[in-house]
Amino acid sequence: MRTEVTCFEDLVFRPHRNGRPGNVQAYHELPNGLSISVVGGDWLYGNGESTFEFACWTTESKGHDWINLSDLTSFGSGGDNVLGWLGKDEVTEVIQILLDYRIEDPYKVTEEE
Repeated sequence: MRTEVTCFEDLVFRPHRNGRPGNVQAYHELPNGLSISVVGGDWLYGNGESTFEFACWTTESKGHDWINLSDLTSFGSGGDNVLGWLGKDEVTEVIQILLDYRIEDPYKVTEEE
């Protein structure tokens, strides 16, 4: 069953596929053609409890290209495809930003009008 994700609390975390004990992962495809992954635990950029690592890419039908999140958000240091050590509220903020974007082509993400 597909559910709408608009904030951190909507994410469904499962054990991370890397198999490390305690590592978690939530994956979701947004309706605008973007896929998000929020992970945390050992060897990741977040502890999986209060801080998380966030990545986003276009779905396969759009070319599966990574989205430069530091260009779309106030997080990161420029050129970052992955944002690390985000709190739950910051994860929600990034999700909200991504929900307001649409993809014109796999290499360009623009703000919806």
